[in-house]
Formats: sequence, structure tokens, C-alpha cells
Amino acid sequence: MIAPEKAQDMIGKLSDFLRSSVRREGQEKISIVEELGYIEAYLSIESVRFGNRLRVEFEKEYTDDAQIPPFLLQPLLENAIKFGLYGKTGNVTIRVHIALQEDMLHVKITNPFDHDSQPPRGTGFGLEGIRRRLYLLFARTDLLETHKADNTFITTLKIPQHV
Repeated sequence: MIAPEKAQDMIGKLSDFLRSSVRREGQEKISIVEELGYIEAYLSIESVRFGNRLRVEFEKEYTDDAQIPPFLLQPLLENAIKFGLYGKTGNVTIRVHIALQEDMLHVKITNPFDHDSQPPRGTGFGLEGIRRRLYLLFARTDLLETHKADNTFITTLKIPQHV
């Protein structure tokens, strides 16, 4: 009732996002290009929510045939937004670097991190769920890493390309 145009825009973006989710259901791997299209739909929803405060920069160094299991990047970006924007009033930039190195697709997501201003602890299922899924797909425990450096939180995801 407060901003009907904004609500209508959000509903349209949400329906596109959900339609895309249904199309990808059941696929073991998709092209990174397709996954990034899905991510763009997700980020367009977040941009309605956060406006100009949220900026996501992509650096891409891969070939179009690079593959990734669907639905892995969205929870990682959701985490970066949650921990990067919570308690902040200014603009926040999240960086996503995607590179294909030998037979491994590397995705590195960095976001600001303020130790003093953090959202309430969630269930922790997001990262743990991704770790479990990666183990089921690749039988490896070293494909998702997180760490903090100064005021930056860094998430690194590695996806084997020829399994």
C-alpha cells in the first residue's frame, strides 16, 4: 500500500526468479552462464529491497562451457548480503571473481565484515548444506572455504570441471 509500483516490480522479478528455479530443478550441472543469469534475477530482487546501497561487481575469467551445479551461488551471495549489509547505512560492494584454472572453476566472493555489527546467528544451514552437497557430488571436503581477513569475509568455492 505504501509503494504499489515497487511491490508490482518485486512480484514480477520474484515470479521470473521462481520460474527459472523450476526450470533448473533436477539438473546436476548447468553452464556458469545460465547460473549467472539466475543470479542476476536474484540480485534484481535484492536491488528492489536495498536500492543503490547494494552493488555487486563480477570479474569473469572463464569459458562459456564451464559448468556448475545449480543453486550453489545464490546462498553464498545471500550470506554475503546478509553479513555485508546488516547494520550498515552506507553503500556496500560485494565482489565475485570467477575464474577457470586448469580443470577447476574458482568462485571467490568477498564482502565487508564488521565484527561489532552482525545479524543474529542463523541456523548455519546455508554453508553446511553447500558443503554436504559438494561432498555428495564430488566426494571431496575441500571445495568450500571461508575466512576473515581484516574487515573482509571471503568465501571460495571450487568446482571440478571434468568428473
